[in-house]
Amino acid sequence: NQKSIPSVASYLRQKFGNAELGLHSISFNPSDHDLIRGDPSERRAYLDRVLSSEQPEYLDLVLRYKKTLEQRNRVLKEGNSRFHSVLSDFTEALLDSGSRMIHARLAWLQDRSAAVPRLAAHIAPKQPPIGLKYHFRWKAPESTLPSENGDLTQIHFAGHTPLPSLEDLYRSMKASLRSLEHQEWRLGSSLVGPHRDDWFMEMDRNPLRTHGSQGEIRTALLALKLAEIESFRRVTGHRPILLLDDFSSELDLDRRRFLMDFLQTTDLQVFISSTESVGLPGKKFSVVSGVVTPA
Repeated sequence: NQKSIPSVASYLRQKFGNAELGLHSISFNPSDHDLIRGDPSERRAYLDRVLSSEQPEYLDLVLRYKKTLEQRNRVLKEGNSRFHSVLSDFTEALLDSGSRMIHARLAWLQDRSAAVPRLAAHIAPKQPPIGLKYHFRWKAPESTLPSENGDLTQIHFAGHTPLPSLEDLYRSMKASLRSLEHQEWRLGSSLVGPHRDDWFMEMDRNPLRTHGSQGEIRTALLALKLAEIESFRRVTGHRPILLLDDFSSELDLDRRRFLMDFLQTTDLQVFISSTESVGLPGKKFSVVSGVVTPA
């Protein structure tokens, strides 16, 4: 509304801080595989955006963690151990916000661990089941983090797998930071926390990013976005806007038919871009050389 926004934090607070005033959209682009095959930072950012849209307090947590992380890294880059007491103060702040972030991420993935395979089975019934896994890229000595397969660095969300408590995460992070402190001084960087973690989707217990076909990845992405819509509506009581980009070019007949059925029954406001007629009721516009005109 012609008003400048001074910072990213201000924009995010305006976007997510009040569901009544904010505008939340969920987009699906079937050709965008970064969430599956891209860098872990893409998946971390996605999870943080989802949680911020549902829980305004999580956004404050992320902003506090990032500020603490920057300050702590600045101390480590000085490379002078006489700043040890200063580092300890930042470490405590990092442990507090970092363990809370991880706990919220795990809870969301656990909550959606049944919805994603359920939706994927509707989209592509013959496809093997989809699973979710969270990967800690740090490992605490004598860690008590639960894991189905005994690998204490990751959690597989199967059935009602118990999640680590906030206290477990705090203790594990603290033990890891203590064991890696010398290495952190040497590298000038914080090596433990949610900024190092990753999560990914599996199919038959194999990473989807390495074992999934194009169609299987598109199914997983669509199931994830539909699960995100379900979660946002349940938690906030509000309906997001659904954005579908490049609707026709990347989906095969079965997946396209499922999406058409969903669009015909949903009560969401939907914007679709396509190079051909979609065949759904609604207002239509043509875009030629950047000019939008009613069709």
